[in-house]
Amino acid sequence: MVNVSAGISQVDRITFYDSKIGATAIQHSDGEIEVKYEVKNAKTSNVIFSFVVFLLLPLIKSFCIMPFVDNETSMVYLYLLPALFYLLVAIVLIKAIRKKGNENLLRNHGAEHMVFSAYKKLKRIPSIEEAKNFSRINKNCGITIFFAFFTSQLIGFFVYKYANYRISEWILYLVPLFFRTIFPFNILGKLAQFLTTSKPNDNNINLAITAMSALERNIYL
Repeated sequence: MVNVSAGISQVDRITFYDSKIGATAIQHSDGEIEVKYEVKNAKTSNVIFSFVVFLLLPLIKSFCIMPFVDNETSMVYLYLLPALFYLLVAIVLIKAIRKKGNENLLRNHGAEHMVFSAYKKLKRIPSIEEAKNFSRINKNCGITIFFAFFTSQLIGFFVYKYANYRISEWILYLVPLFFRTIFPFNILGKLAQFLTTSKPNDNNINLAITAMSALERNIYL
């Protein structure tokens, strides 16, 4: 069994990654499926974006702004503004996914989640019928991390506003990072996936299975 680290869907293709390799199944207009492999490399732009969103922003808020703020109203909104920022990022991503392609992208995304969950549960490549028994809503979907940070900052906002207690920024940062798959940090991310996925058909599921099979086959060659 391969340790699948991530997946990504596009209008005509689905990719699964382990720690080193990505296997992509591409659906051509004639119905044929082509498989391609790529070395997994983090793009510099993605690394910079992740650093700014998930580390630099909390650090600036915690160490460069909050120590110098003694006005209660300003302090309260220092919790609310980051929450709104993470919410805005999540909304932009949802709109981009829905605008980027067509219904087939949403179906591929749903199939990606279903096959990923089936593979984790069964510890082998699932059949199409087996994959249909799994939900298209996946706790590990990338969109969940933004809503987890949003929820964390919102909790910090309400705790400070109504209990006058300032939760450490490190807690607000680390808790959603490591516990984003559990309640209450996962609930909004799961709901968002009803907008970023659709119920797949057999062709979408077969495409995801082909990508997963290709990844596993490459590992054992």
